[in-house]
Amino acid sequence: MTKTLPCKSHVDAGTRIARVGQGAPLIAALIAALIAALATPLAHAEWSLLTTTEKRDLFYVDFDTIRYGKHPTAWFLLDFGKRTPEDAMSAKFLVEADCRNRKTRLMQQIYHSSNTGRGGVVKQESAPTEWDKPWPNTPNEEMLKFLCRMR
Repeated sequence: MTKTLPCKSHVDAGTRIARVGQGAPLIAALIAALIAALATPLAHAEWSLLTTTEKRDLFYVDFDTIRYGKHPTAWFLLDFGKRTPEDAMSAKFLVEADCRNRKTRLMQQIYHSSNTGRGGVVKQESAPTEWDKPWPNTPNEEMLKFLCRMR
């Protein structure tokens, strides 16, 4: 049986705190939903093909995620031509470009068990990598050129 507490001013502070605490499950559920939404970025992204490799890897970009500034960023998707040793078939990368110095770094990496960023998360890295100058004629160079051209 649920007990309704009076809402009069003579209710002591301890009772008010107990009543406020009854909303905690709702707040916790809302926070959990927000975290889940943020933890699965790009679930409904629209990927556009950027380049392919000799190994049949496909690199895509999501135009809606491009952020301009001193160091432009965007989300990229890599569909592997074959399963990786970590059992991933695709990966999403948040890439940041240093156009002046012609370098990139990965801000986030999320590896998935299925193509196009679907399936379970196999591996996730949230710490930025070191700045790196991409090799010529590689997808990393294509990502750098793309980001620096878009700013």
